[in-house]
Parts: sequence; C-alpha cells; structure tokens
Amino acid sequence: MKPLTPEQFAQIFKRGERVLVRSQVEDSYVERIFVTAIKDAWFPYVCVHEDYEDEFLAGGAFDTENWFDIKELTNEQKEIAYLRQRVAQLESIIERGAEIDWQ
Repeated sequence: MKPLTPEQFAQIFKRGERVLVRSQVEDSYVERIFVTAIKDAWFPYVCVHEDYEDEFLAGGAFDTENWFDIKELTNEQKEIAYLRQRVAQLESIIERGAEIDWQ
C-alpha cells in the first residue's frame, strides 16, 4: 500500500486536531496540535509548537514545528486530549472571572 501524501493527511486531519507525530530520527511519537501539511517537504506535517498551544487555542499568534511522520490518536488518547482541552478552557474562564470587577 502506498503511503498517504501530505495533501491526503490534510484531508484526514483537521486544523486544531490533536495528532501523534515524530521526527525522522526518533522512534517514539509525541502529541501535538495539527495545523497543515506541505507538499514535497522533507518534514511535511506542521503542528503547533508545544510551548504555544495555549496561544493557538485562544486564537492568538503561535509558533510551529515540522514533523516527518504523523498518525491518529487512539480513542483513549482522544478522550484524554478532549479532557485536557476542557480543563484549559475552564481554567481560562476562572482566570478571566478573577479579573472581572463584580461590584
């Protein structure tokens, strides 16, 4: 079976979706937020840099990293990622609420 092209992966994975990626020299995968794929690039899969995930999720400016390989999260990993995102959203609401003058 022929490997999928970056364009095909871009159709499978949506911007903002959590995925597993790895570099060419690493054996293990890490979880990142998918942004896009670049045709004919050595490292075609563009994801949000781990230090900028909060900024990306808030709609702000963010940095990226390029990766060699990509695959989908397992169902369990998807549930964990969803719960992490909800906790971050709730923390953000609490922080903003603390800044509001309720008087």
